Parts: sequence; C-alpha cells; structure tokens
Amino acid sequence: FISERNLREFYGVLISRKNEIYLILYDEYKLQKLPVDVYVADQNILRIQGNLLYRLINIRSDNTLKTYVTDRNYQLIATNMETWPGKYDATAGKIINYIFPFTINLHSSKSAYINYYHRSYSFVALYANLILILIFFAVKRRSNRILTLSLIDAVIILVTGIYGFLAVLLVPDSDN
Repeated sequence: FISERNLREFYGVLISRKNEIYLILYDEYKLQKLPVDVYVADQNILRIQGNLLYRLINIRSDNTLKTYVTDRNYQLIATNMETWPGKYDATAGKIINYIFPFTINLHSSKSAYINYYHRSYSFVALYANLILILIFFAVKRRSNRILTLSLIDAVIILVTGIYGFLAVLLVPDSDN
C-alpha cells in the first residue's frame, strides 16, 4: 500500500540487492541510506511514517515488529523490537500442522497483494494421515465395500491428509 503525503520529502524507496534501504530525496535525487539492519525484501513489510520531529521506520514480519526512530535527517535516535509467538508456534498452530499437511491462503502477512499463498508440506501430518488411512479401511470394511481402489485412495489420503480423506469418503465408488 502506497500513499503520498503533502510533505514532499522523498520520491520513493530504493532497496539494494543487499537489502539496504535508501530514500530518493527531492533534493537533487540524493540517496539517503536508512539505518535499518534487519530488512529482507521478500519476508518483511516496510512502513515509513513521520511527524514534524521524527521519522518512524517499521519493519514487520510474521512474528516481529522492529521500529527505528530517526530525526528529520534520518539519523538514528532509538530502536524498539517486539516479538510474539508465530501462528504455527502456538498450541493451535501445532495441532494444525498435524491435521492439515498444507494450507492455501489468499492473503499473506508478507504482502499486500491477493494471490495464492501456500505453506510448505508439514511432514508431521503423516502421523495423522496414517490414522486417517486406518479409519478409512475400517469404514470400507464395515460397509462391506469392495477394496479394489482402496490402495489408490490410501495414497490420496496419505499425501493430502484430511482433504483427501473427506473427498474419498464423500465421492461414491464407481463400483456401485
């Protein structure tokens, strides 16, 4: 999200290959390096705010917020860092890793764009997937269905977890 203020202090932000942040100033296009040490362009969100006395440079990731306070000449005055448990570090997040082997979201905390974002495959979900396969075979045996495609269904459940388990149970067999 980009917004321009009435105080025309800089044209834009330039990020180097070394993840250094520079402002392109109105004063003859001079580059002003910002006193930031933890910025990674594809993992953090950068926000620059200011008032009459100070400039605040906020760098946010999934579980941290680091704020740099500078004067109007971008000389560092103070820093502050806050951290909190990540989404998958809390108890609910750990349980989610077992139940859902992967997730797809339209939003990411690392971007302001709407897109398909996925979380990598969680291999600890294989434990829950094996339990789901046992439940699947118990349901198949109880309903006296023919176990012709059960091996393919078991592989689908092993790879996709709860998603494949529900799909295999809800979609009727072609044998019937």
